Amino acid sequence: MVIAALLWSVEAKAQETEAGEEPPPSDDTTEVEAEDGAATEEQVDVTREARDEDLTTGEVLVRARAEEVFRAGGSVHVMGEEELEQLDYNDPLAVLTQVPGVYVRTEEGFGLRPNIGIRGASAERSRKITLMEDGVLLAPAPYSAPAAYYFPLMARMTGVEVTAGPAAVLYGPHTVGGAIDLQGRQIPGRREGRIDLSLGNTWYGRAHLYYGDSNEWGGFLVEALHLRSSGFHELDAPPGGDTDTGFHRTDIIARGELHGSLDRDFYHRLEVTFGLGLEQSNETYLGLSDQDFRDNPYRRYAATQLDRMEWWRTRVQLRYQIESEDVELTVTAYRHDFERTWYRLDHFCDTLAITPAGELDTCGTRVGFDRILQNPMIYASQYERLTGTLDAEPSDAPLLVARNHRIFAVQGIQANGRVSFDTGPFAHRIDYGARLHFDEITRNHTGDTYYLLQQQMVLQNAGLELEGNHDSAWALAAYASWGVTWERLTISPGFRTELIWLEHEDRYTGRRISSEQYAFLPGVGVQYALLPELAVFAGAHLGFSPIGPGQEADVLPETAWNYEVGARYGRIDELTHGQLTYFISDYQNLSSICTLASGCTSDMLDRQFNAGAVLVMGIEAEAAHTFVVDELSIPLAASYTWTWSRFMTSFFSTNPQFGQVEVGDHLPYVPEHQLSMRAGFTWRMLALHTNGLFVSQMRDVAGQGDVPDIELTDAYFMLDASASVEVYPGFRVYVRGENLTGAQPLVTRRAWGARGTKPVLVQGGIEIDIR
Repeated sequence: MVIAALLWSVEAKAQETEAGEEPPPSDDTTEVEAEDGAATEEQVDVTREARDEDLTTGEVLVRARAEEVFRAGGSVHVMGEEELEQLDYNDPLAVLTQVPGVYVRTEEGFGLRPNIGIRGASAERSRKITLMEDGVLLAPAPYSAPAAYYFPLMARMTGVEVTAGPAAVLYGPHTVGGAIDLQGRQIPGRREGRIDLSLGNTWYGRAHLYYGDSNEWGGFLVEALHLRSSGFHELDAPPGGDTDTGFHRTDIIARGELHGSLDRDFYHRLEVTFGLGLEQSNETYLGLSDQDFRDNPYRRYAATQLDRMEWWRTRVQLRYQIESEDVELTVTAYRHDFERTWYRLDHFCDTLAITPAGELDTCGTRVGFDRILQNPMIYASQYERLTGTLDAEPSDAPLLVARNHRIFAVQGIQANGRVSFDTGPFAHRIDYGARLHFDEITRNHTGDTYYLLQQQMVLQNAGLELEGNHDSAWALAAYASWGVTWERLTISPGFRTELIWLEHEDRYTGRRISSEQYAFLPGVGVQYALLPELAVFAGAHLGFSPIGPGQEADVLPETAWNYEVGARYGRIDELTHGQLTYFISDYQNLSSICTLASGCTSDMLDRQFNAGAVLVMGIEAEAAHTFVVDELSIPLAASYTWTWSRFMTSFFSTNPQFGQVEVGDHLPYVPEHQLSMRAGFTWRMLALHTNGLFVSQMRDVAGQGDVPDIELTDAYFMLDASASVEVYPGFRVYVRGENLTGAQPLVTRRAWGARGTKPVLVQGGIEIDIR
C-alpha cells in the first residue's frame, strides 16, 4: 500500500572516486587537537554541530544539504532555517505555497487545520499526503483516520522537506502525491536560545522562547510557543454578546540526549522527546451566501456563535542512533495521544420529533447548508432562521449543534538505515527501513438542538446520540532502495511494501467489519550529471493510498502510476539553484472520502467511494539566486506550477464536490496556475523581505466548459512583507505584514458556503538571542 521509488543517490563519494581525489576538509569542521591527541571541548562543539547536519532521524533526512538534494533522483524541495526565518510565517499554508506542485485550500485564514495536496492529490484535510514531524507520522491516526485536525506550529520549525514523485520511497502510507516532513528544532551543539515576542491587529500575538545546551556527553532543549488572536470575523450577535472568533494555540517541546565520543569509529546518540499541544478556537464550517460575502467577506452568521474546537495532544519519542562513515542506523519508538471536541453547527432538523434515549437521532430529512446558501431565495425560511433575520417559531424545526468528540492514539516503532560501499568503479548506497505501527480512533458524537431568537441561540433539547464507533489499524511497512553510481550516472531502483489490518465497530448497530490490505509498490529513478552543477533525472513509481476502516466491499484503494522527468541546476555555494520538472499521475482509481470539510452532511461522514480513472499532468519550475556585493545581499526566488487534470471515466457520487461526473471533467480545487515570488535584501543591520503569491481560479465542483459563478473561486494575489533591524548584536526589532494589498478573494466554498482569507495583518515584535 505504499510506494516505491527512488531514493537519495549515492554520496559524493562516487564523484570523488571518479576524480581520483580525496574530498577537501569540510569548512564546518575546525581542526583542534590537544597535545595527547584527545578531542578538546571546542572540537566536540564544532564537530558535533557539523555532524548533526548529516544525521538522519526516523524515515527522512533531517538536514538535507543542497548537494544532497542535487544528487536525489527525484523531486525533493528543502527549505532551511534561514529561509523560514526570512518568511517568518505562522501559517503553514503560506510556507508550503513556496514549493512548486503543492496546492492548498485555506479554511479559517490562520492555517490551524490545513488542506494540502501535492500534484493533484486531494487537499481535503491533507489526508492524501504523508505528513511527518522529524520523520515520524504526525496525523492523529495516519491509517484509520488520517484527516489532519492537528498540525504543528510552523514558527517552531527549522526546516521543511517536500518530496514528490519517485523520490518518496521512504514514506507512507499515502504516496501518490508525496510527503512533507517538518523538521523541529534540534538540540544545539552549544548554548543557544531566543525570546521572540510580537503583537498585532486582531490582537494577534506570538510568544516564542527556546533554550538549549550541550557538552561532550549530552544535551537538552526546551521550547514553548503560544499564538493567539481575537479573530477577524464579525459575528452577528445581540448587544453585549460574545463576538470572539479567534483562537489560542500552545506547543511545548522538551528534548534530552546522551551521546558518545566523536573520536570513535561509531557515534552513538540516545534522544528522548516530550511534547504537549493545546488549542481552543472559535471556528465553524459555515460560510456565507455569495451576496453576503460580496457585501462583507468577514461576516459570520449568528447561528455559529457556539462553535468551538478544543483539543490536546501529547507526544513521547525515544530515538537511538548509531553512525559511522559508511553505516547509519536509527531506531525510533513513538506514542502520540490526541483528543478533540468540536462543538459546531451541523444541520437543520426538519422534524420536531425527539428520539428516545439510547437510539441514534436522524433529525429528519436534512437540507444541506450549502444548498441553502447557494439558493437563499428558494430556501428563504431556512436562510432567515440561519442568519437570525427572522426569529424561529415553536412550530419550526430547530438547528442541531453537534458535539464531535474523538479520541486518537498512535504508537509504533520504526528503524531505517544506510550502508555505503564501493566495488571497483561503482559506488553503492543501500537505504532500508521498516515500521510497525498501530493507531485507533473512537468517535462519540452527540448533539443539542437550538432555536435562534433575537440572534441568541436558545437550547431546545440536549443529549441527542449521533454516532458512536471505533476504528483501528495495524500496519507493517518496509522499504529498500539501492543506488548505484558509475561515473556520472546514478540508477536507484527501490520498492515499498505495506500490510494493513483494519477493524471497524459500530456500537449502535453492533456491526463489525475486519479487512486486510497488501501492496507491493516498485519504482526507479535515474539521474545523469551533464556538468558538476547540472543534472537531468527521470523516474516512475506506483503510488498508493489505502482504504479506511469500515468501507463497503466494492471500494478500491487509490492507485496511480506516477512519472516525472526534469533537470536541476545547483551551485555548491548554494547561491544559485533551479529545477524544472514535468510530471504525470495516471490514476487507475481515484478514491474520495466524504468529510464535513468537503461539504458532506453528517450521515455521509467518512464514506469512501471510487472515482475511477483520472489523468493529471503538469510542469513545476523554480529558480533562486542571491546577489552578493560586499555587505549587501539580495535574494530572489520564484516557483511556478501549471496543472492539467481530467476524469477519464463517468460516475455519480453523493460527495457534493463531484456529483455527476463525465469523461473530460476537471478535478475540483486544483488551480491551473500558481506562482510564488520572493525578493529581499540584507545590508549590515537591516533586512527586508517580500513575498507574492498568485493563484488562478478553481472549480468548486468537477465539470468542464463554462463554469457558473456559484461553482468558482476567485483568482487572487497576496502580498506579504517583513522588515527588521538589529539594534545591537543579539537584539532585533521587526515588523511584518500579510495581505498588504487588502485583497478579499473568495478562496473556497467548502465546507458550506463562501469563505475568504485573512484581512490586512500587521505585527511588530522583538527578538533577543541568548548565547
